[in-house]
Amino acid sequence: MAKVFHVVPHDVWLKKENNIDGFYTPTSIGTDGFIHLCKADQIKDVLGNFFKGFEKVILLRIDENKIMDNLKYEAPLEAPHSETLYPHLYSALDLKFIEKEFRIVKERGEFIIPGGLLK
Repeated sequence: MAKVFHVVPHDVWLKKENNIDGFYTPTSIGTDGFIHLCKADQIKDVLGNFFKGFEKVILLRIDENKIMDNLKYEAPLEAPHSETLYPHLYSALDLKFIEKEFRIVKERGEFIIPGGLLK
């Protein structure tokens, strides 16, 4: 089964207002119209490019098949002509579709990505 991932700052994930009525609705829904996701091989780049200022984040693993109706693969907003496509979820995320949460912390300034992301 295909997996997609969402990175969220640790403190943001803990705030209850983002997880209302069984759904996760990050601010990107209002600003970009979708939730930013990535594939396993894109996690390192996402962490390095967008989460440099954080010491710990939560990585959510989601079964792609369960969100397929609202999922699109598109070039990033910052590079619209890129050949690298990222998954974007055009709806709030039903919390029951989150298969696993991984806590990722920095060691010596680098995020340590745990093994077993796809298991």
